[in-house]
Amino acid sequence: MLKIILGIALAIYFIGLVIIKTPASIVTAQIQKAAPQLQLSTIRGTAWQGRAGSAVVNAQGVTLPLGTLKWRFQPASLLSLKACVDVESDKLNGVLCRGITGTNHFRNLQVDLPVDIANRFTGAVKLAGSASVSIREASVDDKGFVSALDGNLAWRGARLNVEGMWFTLGDFAADLSAASEGAIAASIFDLAGEFGVKLNGEVGVNVPPKVAGEIELREGAPDEIRDAMGLFAVQQENGAYAISYPMGQ
Repeated sequence: MLKIILGIALAIYFIGLVIIKTPASIVTAQIQKAAPQLQLSTIRGTAWQGRAGSAVVNAQGVTLPLGTLKWRFQPASLLSLKACVDVESDKLNGVLCRGITGTNHFRNLQVDLPVDIANRFTGAVKLAGSASVSIREASVDDKGFVSALDGNLAWRGARLNVEGMWFTLGDFAADLSAASEGAIAASIFDLAGEFGVKLNGEVGVNVPPKVAGEIELREGAPDEIRDAMGLFAVQQENGAYAISYPMGQ
């Protein structure tokens, strides 16, 4: 047993010596394979510990600056046939791993996002508030197919602008998990406000977005939203509105 422990210790020590002298670009190349939408510049340091002076995520035409991105390599992760780094920036922190089979793994990942980045896709309707994503564990391949996911999403101070009028919606959250065909499943519910939400959604690379469930309009909900709900949702006996997207499914 002692020989085994000494052997592992020597292996880790040797790996450490190599990593200390390896250029930082080796790590950033692996990070960008795991997150191809991520662009890094002004790279300094080594594979063991380094930083990118500027990190930007570009996804579907949306640009999100992350500021300075720092990382620290976890040499012990190589024993499980993964290369893992601790990453940290102004808007995210967690552990990012690249498996020997090319699968990307995420642990304890926390990401803070401005909700208004979604306005590029919402047309005349504008959204506001603050959003955060917490991923306890996830496995995703380079094409975006999700094989494992345990996390949640929160939208706090949610507001909606329709034709120049702002409406306060409240606070909402969603539990995230892996669905069939590599998709993401979301169980959406309200945390506070005048809207009781119980929705189930799904979206993925080859799975178009779909949502089904109920929304309850509590006392204090704006009359304008009550009127609008009647145009695209069916009110149930319990007073809640049945929601489905695409409609009729």
